[in-house]
Amino acid sequence: MSNYPTDPLPPNLELSYQAPERYGNAATLVKLAGIFNIVSFALDLVYGIGMGALCVLFISTSAHGGSAPKPWVPVAIFAGFGVASFLVAIPKCIGAFKLLRQGKNAWGWGLAAGICGCVQVWTFEPCCLPMILFMGIGIFTVVISCLTNVRAYLAIGQRTFI
Repeated sequence: MSNYPTDPLPPNLELSYQAPERYGNAATLVKLAGIFNIVSFALDLVYGIGMGALCVLFISTSAHGGSAPKPWVPVAIFAGFGVASFLVAIPKCIGAFKLLRQGKNAWGWGLAAGICGCVQVWTFEPCCLPMILFMGIGIFTVVISCLTNVRAYLAIGQRTFI
């Protein structure tokens, strides 16, 4: 005999967005995920602008070098890192504001923002700290998005305020 109940759940069961003590309040978790993704979005913009500045610096210093070959390989690498940062910043921004406003498809956009944060391996270049920060925010957002109480909280409805 198994210990699992075989009866279906009662039809009047209401999902509450209040979580048990160990998970915390779903509203707070969603707000934290949104704020963390806004910070990550801002850092992505700064990182992309920095990579663009490095491209301009390499091109301008090689122009004055005379017979020195042009550094196209580092310029292409830095430009690729900058473009990739700008591309992942877009879903992070949309996901963060959807989570904060509990808008339409907030769960999907929040999950997309978390996945974008998890795949940012190109930020290892200056040091490992940005990569750890972006991946940590991404993992936090994915885990929070997959909690049952958070999914129920996001399914409650749309709010128009932050």
